[in-house]
Amino acid sequence: GGGQGGAPPPADRHLEATQPGRRAPGTVPVRPPGMKRPRGRPRRVVPAPEESGGDDDDDDDAERSGSRDAAGAPASDTPPEPALNGDASPEQEERAAAALEALEGILSREPATAAEARACLGDIAELLRAQGPGHAAMYDLVVLLLETKCFISPTPYETFQSVMWSSEEMAQKAQRLAARDAVAGGAQWQGGAADAGKQASLGGAAASGQSPASASTARPGTAGKDAYRYRAGFLWGTLSGWARPAGGDALVALGTDRRGCLTLPDPDCCYLPAFSSGKYCSEGEREALLSQITRQPSAPWSTASNWSFRNTVKVYGSPMFDLVVARHGLAVHLTGTPDAAAQRLATVLQRLRTAFPAQPGDEMAQ
Repeated sequence: GGGQGGAPPPADRHLEATQPGRRAPGTVPVRPPGMKRPRGRPRRVVPAPEESGGDDDDDDDAERSGSRDAAGAPASDTPPEPALNGDASPEQEERAAAALEALEGILSREPATAAEARACLGDIAELLRAQGPGHAAMYDLVVLLLETKCFISPTPYETFQSVMWSSEEMAQKAQRLAARDAVAGGAQWQGGAADAGKQASLGGAAASGQSPASASTARPGTAGKDAYRYRAGFLWGTLSGWARPAGGDALVALGTDRRGCLTLPDPDCCYLPAFSSGKYCSEGEREALLSQITRQPSAPWSTASNWSFRNTVKVYGSPMFDLVVARHGLAVHLTGTPDAAAQRLATVLQRLRTAFPAQPGDEMAQ
């Protein structure tokens, strides 16, 4: 991304960035998961989700999407504070302190361009890579972020409720329209228009989950208790799920469709026990994910994974999405040609694989 904080500003539809220069790989490890958070640096406060009934149903939420922690429970939005590792040696503590100092130096920068922000992310990625598998999840996320060329944000539609009309009122309106057409020589349509208006009203009531009786009891031009509520993401959810059978929440399904391939994970989940323990690498989950991206870059990530996808800023993008954009000839000035985008994604996957190579004995790694 770009901007002062290194994250893509939500207001921009497309963010142009250049490939940053790579710094020498970091040689000092950052704080191991077992070490306490240093005093003096405030804990990151996770914003509380919006009230129920708001537009937070557009978020690709972890619990809604089925993310689980290592114990099988729904993943929380805030990772637990690691316990003090009393077995840490003085050398480990010294290396961790030095790495934290280096990380603080990177975070204290104020990038003015997207290229500078990507350079910061690149330096952070190298520090994370030096720590071992316990930091692999955050490393993967940082690399995917800094290699994304095109970010998008949806049009901020407002939520509203449908206006209720009874079938009789719809029929009367259809008759008035038919009478108007009759003056112009369309009298043969009068009866058909009235019937069509009545059927359209009944069909709309059924589509919104209400009975025709409840539709006829609502006052004309009002939003009754059975009125359909059109949320901000209604159009996106409808267009994305047009081929699905009717029923269910289109926005929940949309959140599942965006997992990973369009919505990158929430950083707060990257140190859940399933990741910080190193099992993400040693048990083959990471290699399976990279293999899926290689074969099906547009496919959503598994709902059985430990990733969380809460996205309160409503900004979307990934190297996999860059490939789709390039193949459709959109924002070519950002993504390049389809061949260039495909080669860039292959390079990203190779970088991720070589950072934490799969071991021969890992499950699913074969």
